[in-house]
Amino acid sequence: MMNKITSFLSRLGRSRKFWLVASLVLSFLIWYGFKQYYNPTSTRTLRDVPISFDVSNTAVSTNDLEIITHSSDSVEVVITGKTANIMKVSAADLTITPSLNDITKPGEYTVALNYTKSSIFSDFDVVSINPRTVDILVDSVATRTFDKLVAEANGITAPASSGLIKEMPYITDGANGTLTVSGAQSKVDKIHTVVLRTDESKEISATAQFEAKVVLLDKKGKEISTDGLDLSFEKANITVSISKTKEVNVNAVFNNAPVKLFCDYSMDVSKVTLIGDPKTLDSLQKIDLMPIDYSQVATDNNVFECQFNLPAGVRVHDGPQKVKVTVDTSTVRYKTIKVNNLEVTNVNSTLGEIELNNALTVDVYGNRSDVSKVTASNLTVFVNLGEFTKPGQYTVPATIKLDGTYDTLWVSTFNKEYTAYITIKQK
Repeated sequence: MMNKITSFLSRLGRSRKFWLVASLVLSFLIWYGFKQYYNPTSTRTLRDVPISFDVSNTAVSTNDLEIITHSSDSVEVVITGKTANIMKVSAADLTITPSLNDITKPGEYTVALNYTKSSIFSDFDVVSINPRTVDILVDSVATRTFDKLVAEANGITAPASSGLIKEMPYITDGANGTLTVSGAQSKVDKIHTVVLRTDESKEISATAQFEAKVVLLDKKGKEISTDGLDLSFEKANITVSISKTKEVNVNAVFNNAPVKLFCDYSMDVSKVTLIGDPKTLDSLQKIDLMPIDYSQVATDNNVFECQFNLPAGVRVHDGPQKVKVTVDTSTVRYKTIKVNNLEVTNVNSTLGEIELNNALTVDVYGNRSDVSKVTASNLTVFVNLGEFTKPGQYTVPATIKLDGTYDTLWVSTFNKEYTAYITIKQK
């Protein structure tokens, strides 16, 4: 084996081609070494060198404008110089700025990029900057607030054959009911409608929430890009309610009515169609009106407009929002009685005797028989003295009560306020 190697090296040493190639390689290495020692220059690429968009002391700031958007944040810079020097250079040793001195009004511009070297490492040359230009949007900054936001869920549906109804979606997040937009005035001024839109597409049979994104529209309904705009929020939750309808009977309700309600009444609406939460409507057989205070019923005051006493999540779908209730007072009689029977409550223990200084004139209504029989002995003036701690004469709101002997009677407070004049004596 050794003999073969020795033989090969011997033949290689006698080869003129080998020594020719070896001399050329050696010459190149010697030349390159001398070049690097005596004139060591090379190139280097700096990547991600940031662009400074500071508009101070430029025509842009002089005209109260700002750079709203720009196409690039950084550039690639090729530098050349002595190897030892350029190896010390970093992106921080170059400042890249757009040329802004000729920009005096809002608009979109393509501007050249300039560079300056730092004072620490400046012994190098810039060969190229890539990209050499940058696109910018220059404008004034404006801010607008929108408080009428529209929720959209066009892809959400209710089962077609179920009798369920998809209602208009609404914004769930109360804090997101108002949107503030800041940015290029030319863009902000174009905003006509703010929509919260979900892109989901599905069928639902119960009320559900969906995440929606903010979409800005102009007057023609065309979407406006949010590039260069700052939004107070970009997403929010919207609710899509699933409802059903149901027709129910209307029921009048009376407060402070006599024990025996002998007067008939009529309503101009006897049935109404409601819409709302399916579970709530399934349990609803009738809908009550807001109560009528029977003490307001009199022969010259017997027609009342009442709203519906609707449960949460239910509203009138088809029909009026109010119902006219007419109490039949054709068989009602009344009597005016002077009442001086006094009863007091919440009397301070430090006070003495209480006297009623005036008889109160009271209208009592009912059927003919009971009205003919009722007397002052069946009526009492009630006053609450909880706020009084000293003797003296006072004017006090009073309530008139019947003793229950006659079950068709009631005391009218229509166009009346009962007031008692009392004397509180020293104990």
